[in-house]
Amino acid sequence: MQQFQQLFLEKFSNKIHQTFSAFCIKENLEFNTKTLLLYLIDKGLLNKIDIRNFLILEEFEELYSSNNFHKTQTIKLLADRFDISDRAIWTMLNRKNAIPKN
Repeated sequence: MQQFQQLFLEKFSNKIHQTFSAFCIKENLEFNTKTLLLYLIDKGLLNKIDIRNFLILEEFEELYSSNNFHKTQTIKLLADRFDISDRAIWTMLNRKNAIPKN
């Protein structure tokens, strides 16, 4: 199974590189990370929910320590920042096991 996943990932990676390269050449765009991310969004491989969840998880990591390790305060700040409920943030962090147990 591991070999299959590795082969699958390699084929996917090669195909993305190939199609993205051709897209950049055709559209005369710079071949960089930002352009790649926009390409993946346009192709439907990255969606808004995944992007938001990634940002929230990353922001939690940054804000948690700067808020003196207060979970509730950090989550309230994130909820305001991303305009979603505290409960939605708690749920997301719990699913990802991102909330420290202390």
